[in-house]
This record gives sequence, C-alpha cells and structure tokens, in this order.
Amino acid sequence: MNYNQKSILLLIAFLALSSFLLSIISAANFLCWIQQGTNPGSAAANCNAAYANTGQVIMYTSNVTNAHSALASQGGYSNVLCCNFGGGSTACSSTTDPLTGQDANKILGLAYSTNSHAESGGLTLSYAHYNSNNVCYDSVNSCEQVPVNYNCGNNWTDVISLSSGPSMNYTNSHVEDVGYSNYGTKICCNVTVTPQYPKNCQITSALWNTTLAYKGNNVDLDVATQNCLGQQISFSVKKTDGTSAVNNPNSVNIDSNGNAVGTWNAENASNYIFNATVIGTSISNISSNILNVQNPPDWCTTPPPGVVKCSDYLTEANCSLDPCGVGNSTISVDNPNPPCGSGAVCSCFWNTSETINQCEGSVKYKSGDTPDLISQIDSFSCPLVGQSVNFQGTIENIGQGTADPSTAGFTMDGNSIGTQSVLTLTSGSSSSVTSDNWTVTDGQHNLGLCADITGVISESNENNNCANNSFFSGPNICLAVSLTTSVNGGVAPLNGVGLTAQVSGQGGLGTINYSFYCDKTETTPDAISTTTENKVDEAGLCNYANPGVYNATVIVTANGMTASATVPITVNGPTGGTPDLISDIGTPLTLVIGNNASFPGIIKNIGQGTADPSTAGFTMDGNSIGTQSVPTLTSGSSSSVTSDNWTVTDGQHNLGLCADITGVISESNENNNCANSSFSVKIGGDYLFVNLNSNVNGGVAPLNGVSLSAQVSGQGLGTINYSFYCDSTETTPDVTYTDTATTKTADGLCNYTNPGVYNANVTVTTNGMTASATVPITVTVSNNKGNQKIGTCYYHATSSTTCQNNQLITVSLSARWEWADAGVAPLAGGCTNGYVLSGGMCHYDPQNLAASCTDQTESLHCPTQIPLPFFTFYNLVAALLIVAVIYIIIGMRKKKVRIKLV
Repeated sequence: MNYNQKSILLLIAFLALSSFLLSIISAANFLCWIQQGTNPGSAAANCNAAYANTGQVIMYTSNVTNAHSALASQGGYSNVLCCNFGGGSTACSSTTDPLTGQDANKILGLAYSTNSHAESGGLTLSYAHYNSNNVCYDSVNSCEQVPVNYNCGNNWTDVISLSSGPSMNYTNSHVEDVGYSNYGTKICCNVTVTPQYPKNCQITSALWNTTLAYKGNNVDLDVATQNCLGQQISFSVKKTDGTSAVNNPNSVNIDSNGNAVGTWNAENASNYIFNATVIGTSISNISSNILNVQNPPDWCTTPPPGVVKCSDYLTEANCSLDPCGVGNSTISVDNPNPPCGSGAVCSCFWNTSETINQCEGSVKYKSGDTPDLISQIDSFSCPLVGQSVNFQGTIENIGQGTADPSTAGFTMDGNSIGTQSVLTLTSGSSSSVTSDNWTVTDGQHNLGLCADITGVISESNENNNCANNSFFSGPNICLAVSLTTSVNGGVAPLNGVGLTAQVSGQGGLGTINYSFYCDKTETTPDAISTTTENKVDEAGLCNYANPGVYNATVIVTANGMTASATVPITVNGPTGGTPDLISDIGTPLTLVIGNNASFPGIIKNIGQGTADPSTAGFTMDGNSIGTQSVPTLTSGSSSSVTSDNWTVTDGQHNLGLCADITGVISESNENNNCANSSFSVKIGGDYLFVNLNSNVNGGVAPLNGVSLSAQVSGQGLGTINYSFYCDSTETTPDVTYTDTATTKTADGLCNYTNPGVYNANVTVTTNGMTASATVPITVTVSNNKGNQKIGTCYYHATSSTTCQNNQLITVSLSARWEWADAGVAPLAGGCTNGYVLSGGMCHYDPQNLAASCTDQTESLHCPTQIPLPFFTFYNLVAALLIVAVIYIIIGMRKKKVRIKLV
C-alpha cells in the first residue's frame, strides 16, 4: 500500500470513528417497515429474511397504506409490520408504563383481533378505547404518538403511521408504512436493546496492511466482513508472546462495502498480531499475518540532529516508510498549535511534481463542518408495461464536511429495487447510482431515491436525503416527469430559485398541464402552465425567506394520466453557526379538580446560530393545549411561553412542551426539542407535580459532573421518594433519596462519555401519587471544527546564493494559500462567525490562518541552524525548513534547491 492509499484509509478510519461517536445508538439502527408478500406465510418469510435475516413480525396489515390490522397470532393478510431488532416475542409486558398506565411495551391497541382499526398505545389508560387486543413487542419500552415529521431521537424509532390525530384522540385509525407521507401521526417507541447483529455476519479477513513498521509509525488494521452492515469493529493488539499492547486502536464502523480500517501507532519493537471483534457479538478473528515492529535505525539520531523532519529523508523508500517516525510530529515538535491529528493532519510524502524529487512534510488545516447528502433522480423515459428497466440518480454532498462511505437505496411503491454503495464524498462532490432492474406493471407508481439509508452519516440536515417521482405506466401509454432546480440550496433568504420540468410520455400526450409548487405542503400552485411542450422552465420562481428543507414539486397531467417529481431545497440560516432549540417546563401555581390551570415554559437557543421565529406547542395527554409564537432567538437567548387553560381532572397526566413544532428551524440537533412532565391529581384535593432542572443544558464530551435538581409542588405530600436517572432509558436509578423536603439536588451526579442527547429524568412518589419530569442534556463532539479542511499554505524555499562555510546564505520563502472551498457570498453585514473575506467571498477561517501564510526572506550563517521568527505560532516550522535547506545545500555542494511544504 503506497503512502497516498494509506492516507486515504487513515482519513476514512478517522471520519468513521467520528460518525460512530455521534450516533452511539442511532435511531437509524432500528428500522420498522411494512413488508409485502404474496400470502401471509411469504410476508412473514420475507420479513425474517430482510435486513440480513434479522426481521421480526410484529403484526399483519391489509396493505402498506390505508390498511386494517391484525394481531401477529391471527395472520390473514399478505403484509406484515416488520422490525429489524429484538427477539420476536409479541407478548405484552408484565410491567406498566408509569406515564400511561398501560403495558410498557404496547405499540397499538386494536378494536378486534383482525380486520381492525387501531389506536395509539401511547395514550393514558383513561383515554384508551382498545385494550383487549394489544400489539406488543418484547424490545420496546414506552411508545408515544407524535407528528409525522417529528424526529424520534436516539434510542427511539418510528414504527408505524396512523390516519387519526389529536382531533380524533389517535383512535379508530387506518395504518401505513412510516415511509409514506399520507398521514399526520406516527408512533415512536423507545427501543431497549442494541440492534440484533445479522445472523450470518462473519469476519472474512483481518490483516495488517504491512508486515514491517517502525516504532512511531501509524499502521492500518484492515478487516473485511460479510453481512455485517451497520455494525462496528473493536480491536485488541497483542505481542505474539501474548502480552497486550499498551494502547488499542479506536473502534470503527463497518462501511457499506463490508470493510473496516483501524489505525494503530506502533509501539516497542516486537512481533504483533491483532484480534478484531464485531461489537456486541462473539464474532471474532485473529489476524493471520504478523507485524514486525523495529526500533528506528541509528542514523535517525546520529549524527545529531539526525532525522527530525520529513525533508531529512533523501530516498523515496525512506520517505514512504518513515522509519524515524517523524511524519506525525514534523509540524508540531515542541509546538502544540496545531498538534497533528487534532485540528491538522501532518505527514511525509515523496513529491515528484518538482524538478528535484524530494521528501516533504504537509500540514492540512481543518474545521468541523458536517456533510449533507441529497438525492436527485435523473430524467428517464417513461416505460410501458412488461418492460424491464432501471433508474439512475445522483447522490451529492452539499454540506461543508466530508461524508464517509454510505449506502443509497431505490424504492418502487415502497419496496426496495436496489441499493448502491456510495464512496467517500468530499464537500461539493457527487456519485452516480443505479437501481436494480424492475419489471413494469400497470398503474400509478412511486419511485424514490434516498441517500444514507442505513443512517451511518451524521449530517447537518437529516431531512433532505430523499427525492421522489410518481409516474403512470400502461400497456400502450405512459407519463413521467423529472424536476431540476437552479440551485440545491443556499443561505436564507434564498430568492429566485428556478424549477425546470421535463416530461416523457408515450401513447399521445396532447396538452400537458404543469403545476409548480415551491414546497409540496402548499395547496395552491406557485405557477401553472398549459402547453404541448414537454419541457417548461419557471426561472426565478421560488423565494425562501426562512431556513428549512423545502420539497419543490411539479405535478403534470396529460391524456388522463398524472406524474409528479419532488426534490429537496435546503435553506440554511444566515449566520455561520446553527441554532439548537430546547424546552423547559415550569411549575403551575396550583392544580384543583374542575378549575382551570395553565403551564409556563421556556424555549431556549443553545446553538451557535440565530433561530428565526418559530412555534412552540404544549400537549396534555397527547392533545394540544395551546401553541405560542416564539420570536427570533440569538445564540443563548430564550423566550417564555404559556399554555392555554386546561380544566384539571383527576388521574395521571402527561404534560409536554416542544420547540419548533412546525419544523421550520434547521437545527444542529433535532432530537432535543421536547421536555415532558407526568403528574398526579387525586379526588379530595391532593396532587403531585415535579419540575426538573440541570446545572447545564449540555456541553462537550466527555461531559462530567452534571447536577440535577427537582422541585416538588402539591398537596398532601408527606414523605417523598426521589429517583434520579441520568438518562430515561436506564432501568435502575443513579441515586435515590427519601425526604420530606420539596427540593432535592443530586450534585455532580451524571457523567456523559459519548456525544448524544440524554433525557435526564426524576420520578417522585408520595401518598400513592407519582410524578416525573424529563429534560434533554445535549452532548457534542469535542472538536466540532475538526473534520473539514479550511485550506493549505504552500511554501517554496529557494536560496539566492550558494552556501559557503562560515558565510551567509539568503533564503527566500514564498507562500501561497489555497482555500478548500469556493466560499459563500457575503451578506449585508459582511463575513461573520469565523468567516473572512477573500477574493470577494466569505471563507471559514476562525484562526485567520490564511493571513499567516506570508512570504519571508532571511539570511543564515552556513551551516549554523538558526530558528527563524517566521509568522506567529509557526516559527518552529520555519526553523525546521531552513535547517533542511542548509543540509541539502551542503549535501549537494552549492547546488540550488527548492523545498515545498504542502
């Protein structure tokens, strides 16, 4: 493996690790869908065989949408609700969900055991109508009904959609696959197990990428697997005598090609092997080859100073092997800013682009912008019934960060028609994908293409991955349309976006009616065109004032047929950062049965960007009790909100408050918008309510010493039992207290090692009453600006005189800066939030590194090594470069040389 290949693999391993840390138990790992078959038996078999043989049948349905339901024990339908996790038991739990009073693992209630309407299993017992035929599953613990565009969040998954909403109390519903968008409500369930690993997952090889390395070298651990998609690999390095290495490589994701690449910094001289294990399983493999680690050669240090930088290597072989281990430290020796591997990547490479081949050092500066994948279905000729066709599309990364390898998927009428591996995509790059062949049937069809269907990529926007086309095919006629946009997105306000529709048809189309929508949620077209032309261009049609994802749509009709196409347009906030809204529920004044009560709350922006005006909403037992407008929130600011009046009734109730319920704000984290409180009201006047606060709303991983404070209010309290949980998914409290005090604080209780959203919880009981409260704690990665290259400073060093002993040599260093991105146009206020103006465009450069890339001219005494005051914090780099010039000049006896640092 040459150096460039190794560098690519090292980068892939690093990015895969970052993705893993950002999604320790991502909801995308848990999948539920409606699986079709030709009969009940084949539907169940198709489910079991799906997702690498991990599918489990939850219940039967009459269709994938607008469907009736049947219990798993009844069958009778040729479709099943299928999930890729758990053991498959549909027995109802012996425990009760304290918030609803129903079975803890109840997903739905059915009116009858078969041919039935359904209702949400997340209703409180007093509101539930269907309690005799419960759809339960062994690996969920607590389900709730939410708007269909709500992100269920970590440890939760969206299971199925319902036709009824709050106005019908989520009952008497038809159901549909969550991949459809006909219904406004879906069921989110908390998943209590790690996704079951594929039954036929295996490691096929585990090898070092080389058999010889020197102490201090980085070495790759190359692992190949089969049927292990979505899993991670851990490594254990040992000497051949059985002694464990001091350090082991970080765990990495298995990519869409079944490969995983770890990186290990070679330790003391010895022979080493490694063990690779699929995390959470017993699947393991000992490497079949041996890595021989040797100490650096003597000439690395003698005569002093020996080899201290890449340019000290005089041969390509030594440059590539780096036996002295200087590649990772050339730029950062005695200089912690920037340390290689954190904020910058440093290495040695043999440069053949100059007239004199030489070994050079490189430093590439990075920022932490995230990728953003979108899909585009390419135009196609509409097919006739009986034809075998495939479809093409494009996956593009419109974000600022690099996207690791991922998987894209085509669907036809909700069923897969092929997946494709997508290689690493840098910012602005794209990859073509092709579906499997599909035999055309008569009728209306829906073609979909989605990026990152396995959810392995952490994106700046997770809501714009899919594009859709609807077309009609018959034996002799057909109609299809494709839609392209003048831009895929931009910064708000984004004005003048053009839409172009291209129609394909057979069987005589005649007059074609075009209806253009800047967003498919609109009920009235933004433009209408009636023509016989098969292409219509609506230039500058769409203006998007606020950030968000807008699904531009065209619908065409001709000769009794209909076709449509939808593509996402992503509009980002006008600032360099991204907002992040959270909610906090306050304490009501009093709760008296029959009286009105309102509930206070706060919406806060804990993100780095400004949040445009939005809407917050309160719910009581799943029903709305008021919405409130929230004004523009700058970073760190907040706004008070209050619910509508609610007439107090006895029993257990669940109060919720969610920020941005209409989903207009594009946030850095969409999983922490909601807070919840459960409380009790008893006949006779007793009631119990609890409010929970944390000393911080979040921070950088590892986030340690988070304190939780509970404030209890009510009547008839007596002795109060407090149970604090650092995350609501825990089954055992982190600490408990018994006290008569109505305020209790668990100081420094919670330590959060990994990034994610953790829902801290307190549950209190007294006098036969129970109350609980939950608040989100958002933990982010430690270097949020560590994954994206800002730019590169290229240095050329030339001497204008020859080097004679005890005389001076003049060295000129010319610098050239290249930006990694094309930049964005400045707003009225110029370039802000870490962006600088260069060449009329704004580029992200919070440390102003580009300004430090300047020319220098210095005089040195031959052959003395003099550290130069180069520029700000890179003076040591310059000193090492000048030393390199001197040594090479002496070695080549008065020949002129040039040094380039990339």
